[in-house]
Amino acid sequence: MNSKLYKKVFPFTHHFYPLHKYTKSDGNYVKEFFNALSSKKSVKTENLLYIHIPFCLHHCLFCPFHATTNRNSEDMRKYTEAIVREMDMFSRFEYIKDMTINAIYFGGGSPSLMPIDEIKKIIDSIKKCFRITSDCEWSFEGEPITLANEELMHFLKEQNISRISYGIQTFNQELRDKLEIVAPLDDVQKCLELAKKYKFDDINVDMLYYLPGQTIEDLKTDMENINRLGFTSIDYYYLSYFGFPERVFKGMEDGSFPKRPSEYDRYCMHEYVTNSMIELGYNKVTENIFSKQNEPSEFYRLCWGGGYGEYSAETIAIGCSGRGYINGYSYANTTNPYKFIDEVMNNEIPIFKVSDRLDEEENRGIVFFPRFLKISKSKIIGTRYFDFFKKLIDDGLMVESDGYYCLTTKGTFYSPSITIDLFESKQVEISDIWLKEYESNYDNKTCR
Repeated sequence: MNSKLYKKVFPFTHHFYPLHKYTKSDGNYVKEFFNALSSKKSVKTENLLYIHIPFCLHHCLFCPFHATTNRNSEDMRKYTEAIVREMDMFSRFEYIKDMTINAIYFGGGSPSLMPIDEIKKIIDSIKKCFRITSDCEWSFEGEPITLANEELMHFLKEQNISRISYGIQTFNQELRDKLEIVAPLDDVQKCLELAKKYKFDDINVDMLYYLPGQTIEDLKTDMENINRLGFTSIDYYYLSYFGFPERVFKGMEDGSFPKRPSEYDRYCMHEYVTNSMIELGYNKVTENIFSKQNEPSEFYRLCWGGGYGEYSAETIAIGCSGRGYINGYSYANTTNPYKFIDEVMNNEIPIFKVSDRLDEEENRGIVFFPRFLKISKSKIIGTRYFDFFKKLIDDGLMVESDGYYCLTTKGTFYSPSITIDLFESKQVEISDIWLKEYESNYDNKTCR
């Protein structure tokens, strides 16, 4: 794992770029974003619609996402009403009227917790408010307890949902208990059986490595189960530790909670997962996604600019804490679901933060290229990238092949660090501020 360029991996991954910077109190920046939406769209793009559902059955111990376990039926009804109204408000902008949606993703939280009639209202509103391609990829995320429901699965298939996704994380019951992953493994099996029965095009699951106390032997057991069950695609991420509460890290100190594996063990796990998934017949289609198909889902491709150096794909984000990218701006919605509801019902677009525009829009495609493992040489602008790629090649992190620059397995391990080095200088400044906040957290001072 030795690298001349990097002593360690950058501690988190930026999934949205350019980085959010300005709130409503920061002068005219949010106003400029809305002014841009009021103009006609000048360039045709591929487009993603993301719908965020914050309700969750249980908050897993490590989860860093914006979710709430307060999920009474009245809350869900009000939330549905709010996102239906938000879609209606958004669809009235001239810029949005010119967009056609290529992929739709229900994420969370656990959208499968929502009553079927509320899901139906949201789907009907999507079809009313937006133009949708005939081959649009519809993805629906859930958790195994509520997704293992034949009535729901039948309904989703009737609504032309083509891709089902749910989290497993690990098959090791002891680790599941420690991490408070409450879904029984029997429901994991039932979800798969129902998804196969209704012939969804892509049955996707989330898995994790680098868990507290996890070993290569644990991963071998996970691989045996993956091979036995035969999912279409697997998102296989290393665990980020910043979601854990302070009590977990104190437990790592006093021995009452398993410690995180070493950085060397993390690299060994990364290499083991990559090699094992390929041996099981999966293609490595992004830095973290393995699939029986040859390409990643449209959701991921469009979320990250369009893939392989493309940068123009846009994302409309609906719902609390949704993250989008429109007309050169990244933006984030209000994170608290109840504040979100209040804002929308007061006819406010619930934008919480927006970014600057990049000096060079093409930089977005270059920044996201590590996600897709390779980039066409024709997409590279500016000598600084070629000079940097030469350093990556010399360090064994990249190779040249058939008109592409491609990351090696070692290169994908350092992908978060490589990504930062591709940022524009203004974006590095924002990332540095976030890094200082991250490093001030308890989890980064102990238990390494």
